[in-house]
Amino acid sequence: MSLRAVGGVLALVVAACGATEIVTNTAGAAPVAKRVAGRPGAQSTVHAAARPYAAAAPAQGRTRMTVRPATVWVGADIATVWVKPRLVRPVDSQALRAHPRIARWINRQTLGQREDLDSRVMTQALRGEQLVLLKRRDGWSKVRIPDQFGSGFPSGIVGWIPTPQLTSAQPRRHVLPLIRGRHGSGTTALRLARHYLGVRYLWGGMTSAGIDCSGLTYRVYRQLGVVLPRDAADQSRVGRHVSRAALRRGDLVFFGSGSWRGVHHVGIYAGHGRLLHAPHTGTVVQVTPLRAFHDYWGARRIR
Repeated sequence: MSLRAVGGVLALVVAACGATEIVTNTAGAAPVAKRVAGRPGAQSTVHAAARPYAAAAPAQGRTRMTVRPATVWVGADIATVWVKPRLVRPVDSQALRAHPRIARWINRQTLGQREDLDSRVMTQALRGEQLVLLKRRDGWSKVRIPDQFGSGFPSGIVGWIPTPQLTSAQPRRHVLPLIRGRHGSGTTALRLARHYLGVRYLWGGMTSAGIDCSGLTYRVYRQLGVVLPRDAADQSRVGRHVSRAALRRGDLVFFGSGSWRGVHHVGIYAGHGRLLHAPHTGTVVQVTPLRAFHDYWGARRIR
């Protein structure tokens, strides 16, 4: 997964300003989507079946007020974080509910529609995850996710979540509690990763319903008390370098070319020259021989 640097710029601007405009729809209208051409720099082609529909935002019934950023939490089990509300499509309705049905959402999409998510979705946030509320508008909340950071998002990924999926009271149950203290061994990381074998690849995914390559490594090490950057390229700068000949189970293995910014994929070394990873849309989490990759970049050991 490769994060968008523009979101990091927005996050820094918001942090610098200190105050944020909150826009609420007093008429209680549902979130709407508008037709757009796609974000600049998007790497995928927008498929005809995946194009967003056009809908007009409510012209009346809005209340605007300026407040300082507030703390909120994810109240839904899985909240998908969108680049912009206008980028949602009719097929995404199951992901927009107060209690999203992510498996059903994935099942209803064609392969082309799932491939198109890389220009629409940033990541996912899970129940109990603490967020910073930046803005509210027409049933949507713009948030920053402090625990999902990277070079483009030093203070955390910024994106939009349907407001009903958030809560102002900290939930008692957390999907991914942050464990304090020393994490387990690489063998423990590999054991946790094996639980995701067979899970479908989903751009931005963070759960057993669907997961992407860096979401898998992020989640596994988060369960061990280590908060990695969210993006594969940024993860390649964590821990210490390990030569290919010295790989151990649980090491993070990266693929790409040139500098760390060219890293586009990450997996977990599974021993005997094999890699456990989430390859790409249309595949599932699997174990693949390292010799099958032509662009091995390097490896890092997380202490």
